[in-house]
Amino acid sequence: MLSLLEQQKFYGSTYWDTYPDDNIHAIILPKEGRSGIYIGNIYAATDTKLHLRYNIKCVLTVQQKCSVKFQGSEQILFHKVIPIDIENCGDLFKAFYDSYMFIENGISYGNVLIHCQDCVTISPVFVIAYMLQKNGFTVERAWEIVKIQNPFAQVRHQFFQQLLIYEQSLNLDTYLGQPPKEGKHLRNVEVKELSRLEKIREREQKQKTFIESVYNKYHIENNYQIDYEELKKRYPRNQNY
Repeated sequence: MLSLLEQQKFYGSTYWDTYPDDNIHAIILPKEGRSGIYIGNIYAATDTKLHLRYNIKCVLTVQQKCSVKFQGSEQILFHKVIPIDIENCGDLFKAFYDSYMFIENGISYGNVLIHCQDCVTISPVFVIAYMLQKNGFTVERAWEIVKIQNPFAQVRHQFFQQLLIYEQSLNLDTYLGQPPKEGKHLRNVEVKELSRLEKIREREQKQKTFIESVYNKYHIENNYQIDYEELKKRYPRNQNY
């Protein structure tokens, strides 16, 4: 595993050397052949000069109310809003998945900015979720990287809980013997002898058991009743049998 100093060669140098603007923080620095990912506040989202300076092509807004508009902008090609209520965030799994797909599409056009109101509470959560799925990082490792790049980041307890469960849900691929995804180094599972229907039945049962155990472990809601069919709808990546 890379040390934090080694990780900084990829994810940035030191905070004060990397960011002349307090409103924006590079989490994944752009390099030749690879665009970067930044997190920022509302000022970073509305500062057109900053967009030009950092070659921001895509903006992901993660906050409840958003007055930011980019109609007619030649610099910002894509803008997506995911409304997040910081006091009542609900289940963020679909939001994590949607944000990942948006970032993956946008990063092929240029640098991506993920912003909330203050760049402290919500935007760090979504860049961590991206690193979990893209790089196969643990929440702890991704959080260390974000904290180095933005020392002011503060993730609330309920968001950390959801990130931990999201990490576990991504690991369902390993648990169920799914084909490898980006950032994952999975073991080969001997299931060739099973028929297709047997594979589906076994996979669904293990998925259900695993999701229930994860929710029970972290006690996300009091007396939470697992609706397995609803969970399957929420996580389309686990429906590819």
